[in-house]
Amino acid sequence: MNRIAHKNRQQGAVLVISLIILLVMTLIGITGMQTTVLEEKMAGNMRDQNLAFQAAESALRNGEMDTGANYSLTSSFLPSCANGLCKPSATAVPVWADPTTTNPVIWSSSTNTIAYASQNVGVGVAPLDPIVYANPPEYIVELLDQPPKVAGQSLKGSAIPIETFRITARGIGGTTTASTMVQSIYKK
Repeated sequence: MNRIAHKNRQQGAVLVISLIILLVMTLIGITGMQTTVLEEKMAGNMRDQNLAFQAAESALRNGEMDTGANYSLTSSFLPSCANGLCKPSATAVPVWADPTTTNPVIWSSSTNTIAYASQNVGVGVAPLDPIVYANPPEYIVELLDQPPKVAGQSLKGSAIPIETFRITARGIGGTTTASTMVQSIYKK
């Protein structure tokens, strides 16, 4: 009879401790899931930014080859950047300015820029996968002011013209929120 009375006096301490341990394990699991989700978002954003940079670099190299093959001082460079050929801005805002802030006109229309691989420039221009990129990369070519001619700069009796161009390329990653702009100075 003594054994039966002892069983009836239990208060359920094992149940309470088990529930506390289960609660702690649930909190650890939720924290781990939140950390994993955050890390996946960061990795996705880094991938988008990397894609945008690669697209901009590809467009920049394409623009350099295109400029070397197709453009000279006699090309139609306009302040309005018609067909992607521009004269430098006369104001403090450069023509290639960030499209989300000061100068959306240049990058908002395909008639103001040159699309990647749209010009026949030969070997080395591979098409980019349109499924990976939100928008195709593009570039503009600016004709920079010519430096003054220096006496003694001659080749067979004539002055050597130095053609200087600034090429600005913009690449968009997997989403439209990831964009990168790169520039180079091209002389020929």
